[in-house]
Amino acid sequence: FFFSSRRRHTRQRSVSWARRCVQETGLGMEGTKGGFNPIHEEFWDRFSSVYCSVTEPYHCKMGLQLALQTKADKGSKVLEVACGSGFASLIITQLLKPATIYCILDISKEMVVAAKKRYESSTFLCNPKNSFTLIEEESSKKIELGTLPSAGVKVQAYKGNNENLPFADKTFDSYIASASLYVVESPSKMLAESYRVLREGGIAGFGVFGKEKDSSYFLIVKEALIKFSAKYSVALPKMRSLFYLGDDEAALIKMCKDAGFKKVHLWHEPAIYPISTKQFMSEKMFVLKQVLGLFPPEGQKELVEWLESEIEKRFVAGEELVTMDYIHLIWLKQKKSSHHF
Repeated sequence: FFFSSRRRHTRQRSVSWARRCVQETGLGMEGTKGGFNPIHEEFWDRFSSVYCSVTEPYHCKMGLQLALQTKADKGSKVLEVACGSGFASLIITQLLKPATIYCILDISKEMVVAAKKRYESSTFLCNPKNSFTLIEEESSKKIELGTLPSAGVKVQAYKGNNENLPFADKTFDSYIASASLYVVESPSKMLAESYRVLREGGIAGFGVFGKEKDSSYFLIVKEALIKFSAKYSVALPKMRSLFYLGDDEAALIKMCKDAGFKKVHLWHEPAIYPISTKQFMSEKMFVLKQVLGLFPPEGQKELVEWLESEIEKRFVAGEELVTMDYIHLIWLKQKKSSHHF
């Protein structure tokens, strides 16, 4: 009886932990609480190595598109939030004109440290007029960026929260958020902060996941969870879908206008992932292993083997594409006397 009770107690703790993890991972978020809280930062710190090597290169296209659409190449003070390890940031840097301050920010310390390493190993600092500074100390006051560099691009990296930015009002000409709005606890707060730190006439660009039905990159994992949770009678937690903003474009536009933005461009842009079974599984297993504790051992083994087999059959050996649907949004913080971009 003692050992039976102990095994049952251990199983309950495992299930409880797995439920908490699935609520805080890329599979989705718990319905009413939202966000990855209370361990948002911890999640991204743990996920950073997989994200940087597997996922981030494919988000790079979105960041570059938003940089162009927000006219980052014309501004003198540019902000990119949720910069990750700086994969897109380093490319965007090449677009910027001399005498520009480019601030990059991420909630994960591991990510901004990785960004520092990326810049230091690139040719960016071969130009003595360029500079990179990692600002690790959090300021109790909102940061004033000060004077522009006389030449070159001045990159400043911050660990910070998109929903409570450390910068002063009306600081930036361009604001870029390529993959963040759909994962934060409160998109409304993030939008309000983006509006606050933009100068009048400044432009903000956001990227969110679009239509789930057009995103086989996620659908196959969802298919696996539905299939085997039914087979093994596993009750998966109720989660807020990562596609919830893209599934209701009217509500998304209203949310942005409620933040104060007046002018909008919105469009879908599909992405095709040239992915191998090993590469795909290295990312998805990071998320799946948080959930597998809900399944009995035989269920865990069967789910993983099925997923590996289906990825190989459909995407590697077969002709089905690994697709991801993105929505891009460009918003203007309108001048009181202006009606145009």
